[in-house]
Amino acid sequence: MVFSEFFTILDRIAERILKIEEERDRFNKIIEQAKEKIDLALLPDNLKQNIWGNRLTEKLKESSLRGLKVAGIDGGLISKSFHGIDIAITRAVAAIFEYRKDSPKVKYYPEDPQFPDVKTAFNPYSTTESELFANLERINAEIEVALEILKSRPDIILLDGSILPQLRERTGLDSSLTNKYNVIVKKYEQLFEEVTENNIFLAGCIKDTRSRRFLTILSQLLPILINKFPQLKKILDSDYNYRTLLERNKDSDFLYRLLKVGERSLIFDYHDFANQLPRVFSIFNQYWVEKIKIFYLKSVAFDLPIRIEVLAPESKAERIISICNRVASIIYPLSKHHFEFAVPTVLIEADAKARMGGEELDFVYNSLSDKLGKNSPLLFKLRRNRRPF
Repeated sequence: MVFSEFFTILDRIAERILKIEEERDRFNKIIEQAKEKIDLALLPDNLKQNIWGNRLTEKLKESSLRGLKVAGIDGGLISKSFHGIDIAITRAVAAIFEYRKDSPKVKYYPEDPQFPDVKTAFNPYSTTESELFANLERINAEIEVALEILKSRPDIILLDGSILPQLRERTGLDSSLTNKYNVIVKKYEQLFEEVTENNIFLAGCIKDTRSRRFLTILSQLLPILINKFPQLKKILDSDYNYRTLLERNKDSDFLYRLLKVGERSLIFDYHDFANQLPRVFSIFNQYWVEKIKIFYLKSVAFDLPIRIEVLAPESKAERIISICNRVASIIYPLSKHHFEFAVPTVLIEADAKARMGGEELDFVYNSLSDKLGKNSPLLFKLRRNRRPF
């Protein structure tokens, strides 16, 4: 490629982006202008089975954090595959903010800085299995910390990521990995039981999501909504196909344009989404899967909404909505401190404490090499990582 062609390609990409942005803005403008008048209570019952509430968006009541104890848990991971061994180094940390009159009192679990856990696997894993092994070790470390901090009786626990650990590969996996996953699932269910018994809110904050669950629901509702609300008929007059537009979009992009700061999206069930994932989710007790609700929260102007998963162990709609609103009202003030970064501060702090830079792995490798010598085939670095020139 000659240099001039490079800029021509960039111009085409920029032109395409601008066209997509324009189409999405026009579509969202129609929805935004009508959203206050849209009443989902008018929909047939069969279309409302997996949604909670009668509005596409809701304005939040910001909660005072005074008197609350908020825990956030995150885990750090460094992993590397050698010729005959996989090494995963994990560190999970809980940051606990206890809000008093002025600034919060901050504690950590574990209290003292510790060398991270070192996990090894000698199984002949594939590349995918090696990555899965490392991620399962990180998830396991995080859930064990979550179970430990229950003793400190926080009012709410925020996990970094989903409150249902996802295992996307389901066939042909090494049995040690599926067994490990099954153990982790049991620990999550134990956490669900204990937070329910102790009236502790539990939520997962997914910072970066490519989910389309909200848009899938909206695409099912729109044909009826267009017939019931005249303001939406402009969608049919547009020079684009709204179904195609929704299919090519993501929840976070759509809701970035639709939500105002301090608003949340419609609440919807997790379990329909789970049915679209691999069969391994059937390992979870269906009772708990059905108690997990999802919404998006926009806490700052120049960042995408954050996806929130909430454990709401109730059956009545008003109680489910109340739990989600309470969780949202706590997360909102925690995640609005920087206009371009909508992550709860308690998770930022946990991440800072759990993060590792790579020297831990070097220390483990060098220590093993000192004990075994440089000529152990199991410790040979992969060729792509040890080119001599």
